[in-house]
Amino acid sequence: MKIIPSSRDQWLNLALFPFKAYVVLAIPFYFIFRTFCSYGRAATFYDIVVYFAFCLVALLIGSLIQLVVSGWEYAFSSFIFVVVPVLLFVIVWFLR
Repeated sequence: MKIIPSSRDQWLNLALFPFKAYVVLAIPFYFIFRTFCSYGRAATFYDIVVYFAFCLVALLIGSLIQLVVSGWEYAFSSFIFVVVPVLLFVIVWFLR
């Protein structure tokens, strides 16, 4: 396993990794925080919405760049992470 990417495709994936990680980890941490904290729920929820919107735009632009540079395989894997924040946002919106 190499730590430093060797191809352009791997560099693009590495650049998008923080956004993908946030999309996966934000909702579980929100629910954990919500159970232990009785105040600040609305502010925390709106922070997540803002960061999801930022991640959505970054991942959409990244997946379009990957589509042009790398091909549809890499772009599809990033585009899945564009769809996930939208679905999670809708779920969290109705569960808050």
